[in-house]
Amino acid sequence: MNVQTLLQQKNTRFIQVIFIHLLLFVLVTSCANVKNSTAGQTNKPIWHIYIGGKPHMPMLECQKTVAAQWGVEIIYFFGDCVGTFDAKAEEFETKNKKTFAILAKAHGDNWREKFDAEVAENFKKSSE
Repeated sequence: MNVQTLLQQKNTRFIQVIFIHLLLFVLVTSCANVKNSTAGQTNKPIWHIYIGGKPHMPMLECQKTVAAQWGVEIIYFFGDCVGTFDAKAEEFETKNKKTFAILAKAHGDNWREKFDAEVAENFKKSSE
């Protein structure tokens, strides 16, 4: 092999590495509002949950499973990763008042603790 061929190979490898890093950067840093395409198509109460940052997807699936068993649909909103969580949390608490009242009536005032315990149990079973 001559020097020019080695430089071309090195240059190609460098471009591939840069492209992969750029792609990973875009995937990791981009957070968009993502809505479930079936949202609102059921008569179930909807629980809106705002997520800033990187979620643990298996746990979210367990939450959706338990929510469905409880007769509620969860819609996750994946927002930006830098600092609008407090404003969004307030907005979503307002949106969720009716759903939370339904859950409290059906499962008691400590429904969140019961829900979280069921989610944890469901996650434990799915991890085995």
